[in-house]
Amino acid sequence: MPTMAANPREDALNLVGHRAAIRGLTGHPELNGQECTITGLRPDDSRYDVVLNGKADGLRVRAANLEVLLRAGDTVAIQGLVSRADLNGREAKLLKHLPERGRWNVRVAGGELAVKRENLALVKCASRPPPVREPESADAQARPLLAAELTFLRQATDAPVQLHLGDTYVQGRRGVVQSWAEGCRFYRLAAEQGNATAQSRIGTCYAWGLGMALDLPTAARYSRLAAEQGKADAQFDYGHLLESGKGGLKRDLAEAVRWYRAAAAQRDLRALAHLGVCYEKGRGMAQSEAEASASY
Repeated sequence: MPTMAANPREDALNLVGHRAAIRGLTGHPELNGQECTITGLRPDDSRYDVVLNGKADGLRVRAANLEVLLRAGDTVAIQGLVSRADLNGREAKLLKHLPERGRWNVRVAGGELAVKRENLALVKCASRPPPVREPESADAQARPLLAAELTFLRQATDAPVQLHLGDTYVQGRRGVVQSWAEGCRFYRLAAEQGNATAQSRIGTCYAWGLGMALDLPTAARYSRLAAEQGKADAQFDYGHLLESGKGGLKRDLAEAVRWYRAAAAQRDLRALAHLGVCYEKGRGMAQSEAEASASY
């Protein structure tokens, strides 16, 4: 099977975020054949940072040992054909993988043809590469993002990637200029796709006016969405808004206590403290010194 080094066109692509198979390693032959996600490029030695089986362990692999996994819709270049040498160098569109034949059905020169993977070089992806969901290694997190990597992340439509980029901007990590406004923009994009962590983050931004105008009703809406998905911090935040009657919510101590209990069950320290006060003062529940002491 061809590797990236065998296909110069593939080697020239920005491959961050792509899936690939490891081939031809001699130092760790047990890894050969396993699939990984490409998470970064080391320009100093032309090796790629990869994540294997969801574990970020600082693995770095040369281009020659990575075979990019193709997908239907990708644009490829035909190469090395003997029977149809006239097609070599022509671009084709991948239609369907034919695993039983070990070939790809492609559309080229107005017709269709079944071609082996070794005769195909990736030219252009049909859409964004599969999202990188695996955690980064500490080494990768310390490395500044390349311009191409930042561009890729900013154009991604996958919620976990948008959430990751939001955190990167808010914390000013990996050489990115710190910006609450940019961070909140990506939190909002991920939140609108239903990502509970992003909903909780953007709720906090609206509640405190971080990177945007303070907007308690919108903060309450996002916090409620995240709370309903089980996010402890959002359960506390929403409960606190209910207790104070802010954000356009009617003051409801019993409902606030219900959300405090949900968050406290996940050992949220703020919820435990507020729940203790509610038990001590009898807010939204029967007064109980014993329960108050247990919460504190």
